[in-house]
Amino acid sequence: MQIADAWNTPQQQQVLREIYPKLPRISIDYAVMEPASHGKGKAQVMTVEMPVEWLDVGSWPALADTLQIDEHDNAMDCQTCILIDADNNIIISHNPEHLIATVGLSDMIVVHTPDVTLVCPKRDAQRVKELVTRAREQFGNRFQ
Repeated sequence: MQIADAWNTPQQQQVLREIYPKLPRISIDYAVMEPASHGKGKAQVMTVEMPVEWLDVGSWPALADTLQIDEHDNAMDCQTCILIDADNNIIISHNPEHLIATVGLSDMIVVHTPDVTLVCPKRDAQRVKELVTRAREQFGNRFQ
């Protein structure tokens, strides 16, 4: 409600920076929809019909469904990639100055960001949460 009250005011960004990080990290169905359906809290829910397809992009493999797929089933969002003998990978990098190069790579996830490079087997994609927890324990919020 504090964010809603500050919306479209000069304090909007300040309130967002202050309040949003403190909110519980739970899905919208538990945080808003369920309480609203029971008449609890102050949430008011409205719907607007629109022609969209729902895709819950909560994992790297789900994100791959939104990317270009090459003839070897590599899902890529990468301007500068060279893949040799590589199949069924997810490759992501938004830095055109950084080359992602693979040889003989299969069923892997490779994600390059300005401060982190992730490489893991697709079968272990759900363990990324464990990796994030470990990184926070070791390095605090240095890598987000």
